[in-house]
Amino acid sequence: ECLYVDFDFDRAQQKLKLCESVIVNDFFLTACGDSFMEMARHLLFEKFFRLHHTISLDMLAEKLNMEVNEAEEWIVQMMQLAKLEAKIDSQAKMVIMGSPGSHSLSPYQQVV
Repeated sequence: ECLYVDFDFDRAQQKLKLCESVIVNDFFLTACGDSFMEMARHLLFEKFFRLHHTISLDMLAEKLNMEVNEAEEWIVQMMQLAKLEAKIDSQAKMVIMGSPGSHSLSPYQQVV
């Protein structure tokens, strides 16, 4: 609800932390904890960049409940696996999604 209805990323981050603590303390869920957290982070990342095309690495690491270096490595893996058009400006500590001209296109033109 906080992601799909309200787009409340702060509340989604709180829920992610709560899920992590529940998974760690649950005997049956512990085995799939890493996979769950990875998928949850992927979902947060995807939804966040549908709304924001540029974001600081510090903020993204905070939203994903990760350290900055860990978040940067994770984003690089996401870009490679999902073949995302994105780049990381390490000096400015920013992630920039999409090619330079893609934001001026209508959704119809992007699909075609």
